[in-house]
Amino acid sequence: MAPAKSSKTRTPQKRFFFLPVQNFTEELGYRISVARRVKGLTQSQLAKKSQTSLTTYKRIEKGDMTASIGTILSILYCLDELESCQRILESVEGIPPEALPQRIRKPVD
Repeated sequence: MAPAKSSKTRTPQKRFFFLPVQNFTEELGYRISVARRVKGLTQSQLAKKSQTSLTTYKRIEKGDMTASIGTILSILYCLDELESCQRILESVEGIPPEALPQRIRKPVD
């Protein structure tokens, strides 16, 4: 006879996020929603087009911070908005690899 399962339910662990990051994620989700509607796509259509589940897609529109960067970039690509991330890359463009430190060491106290 199998042992009885515990009746205790696990309390989900709360995640801590920096408020500016949370605000940005919520704004990004809103803007993705607007871009989707401007293109005349349903949530289901865009989820399928970006090869993600509808549940994950809906979480992104709500500003969920646990979605992968790859999923978000796939959605932006499907909305023809991937170039909106270009500014992030421009800030490091042209820096030769040899100009970067090989390691970042913690300063000794």
